[in-house]
Amino acid sequence: MKETVDKKSCGSSKKLNGLTSHYSLKSGGNAGSGIDSGGNAVRSNVYLGLGSNMGDREKTLIDAIGMLGDMNNTEVAAVSPFYATSPWGYAEQPDFLNCAVLIHTSLSPHAVLEACMDIERRLGRVRAVRWGPRVIDLDILFYDNLVLKDEKLEIPHPLLHEREFVLLPLKDIAPDFVHPVFGVTISRLYEKFCGK
Repeated sequence: MKETVDKKSCGSSKKLNGLTSHYSLKSGGNAGSGIDSGGNAVRSNVYLGLGSNMGDREKTLIDAIGMLGDMNNTEVAAVSPFYATSPWGYAEQPDFLNCAVLIHTSLSPHAVLEACMDIERRLGRVRAVRWGPRVIDLDILFYDNLVLKDEKLEIPHPLLHEREFVLLPLKDIAPDFVHPVFGVTISRLYEKFCGK
């Protein structure tokens, strides 16, 4: 049985045209080293949410996307437009710049988590206030259709359906992806939750 989603206020987002023109996808990227029994590279589709509200937000997102493409056995396959969004959870802070990214990788879910946390550290993230200001935030939203919950990681991201700043850019790059817990597409989840 699929879980139901209650409609709540999603917040506000404003698409910033032209920002992603500074980041272009490289053809090729790092080839995956995982090989199946047929000799084919094994790659997973991993959707990530990125956000920044300190310093040069646009540059930070572009740098983070570049670092994602430099991860072992990983290539950046899609990047959404960047959106200016109101803070969520802790309102007394600057607006965020958010986007969604699809990577193809042969890394495990926990290895992707470690790589994302390493990128955050390298870009200067300090974890001080929950949902507070941050130079960069990288969240794993989906890893293929995996449903996983342990002491370090929960996939799908447990709050993505409550956050317009996640759903809106994700809808740009994966409108027909079906949430493996709720059983609805990202487009439908956005309409149902955000009422848009």
